[in-house]
Amino acid sequence: MIDRVPKLPPEQEAIRAKCIHPSGTFIEFKKEEVEQSIPKRFEKIVSLYPDRIAVKASDNTLTYEQLNRTANRVAHAILRQRGRGVEPITLLIEHSASVIVAILGVLKAGKFYVPLDPSHPLARTSYIFEDTQAGLVVTNSRNLRLATELSKGGCRVLNIDNLVSGLCAENPSFSISPDTYAYVLYTSGSTGQPKGVIQNHRNLLHLVWRGVDRYRHHHADRLVQLASTSWGASQRATAPPSKHICVTM
Repeated sequence: MIDRVPKLPPEQEAIRAKCIHPSGTFIEFKKEEVEQSIPKRFEKIVSLYPDRIAVKASDNTLTYEQLNRTANRVAHAILRQRGRGVEPITLLIEHSASVIVAILGVLKAGKFYVPLDPSHPLARTSYIFEDTQAGLVVTNSRNLRLATELSKGGCRVLNIDNLVSGLCAENPSFSISPDTYAYVLYTSGSTGQPKGVIQNHRNLLHLVWRGVDRYRHHHADRLVQLASTSWGASQRATAPPSKHICVTM
């Protein structure tokens, strides 16, 4: 395994930086900063750039501050229903800004998410849903009927479009270890039944770190989220940005 991105000689590094970004501005994401939770890293970026656009979709645009406060309300709703403790939370939300909100909300609650793509075959979705044994499915109004059918009364359903009033919008006060599970993604199942692959906060931040430093992401860049959140290739964009970069969906 390559431990770090190879460094170019200073002269070439300067030329490369200016070729990618005329301003030559690049804020390094230091490797040691992967030793924290995703919410902690994200909240730092929120404090630095609250008014910059974080997520832009066809139906919604959220600044870092708006994304953070909305995700906090989801996190507190999850904690109200499930309490503290690491456990899987299934997500059933279409490709939209709402799925980013839900992912952050789950992580801020100290849980790990299992994304279900509503466009996938029902047989696959049902199998993964049952295999996770989750006690809560987070969804929205568009997918509420399917979420209710999948749960069959066996677990609770949280509709993020209909959160109760008065939920706190502040960051949850407890800390989360970088070793805490962040998500479970399921394989295609081409060699049998789909199998869950789990990753923790540190590993996901490490993936983002490698991408940021390799491609020299700049605040004027836009990351286009094309992949389904149930596919591993999506993690570079669905992971809360490690720098002030807008994710476009």
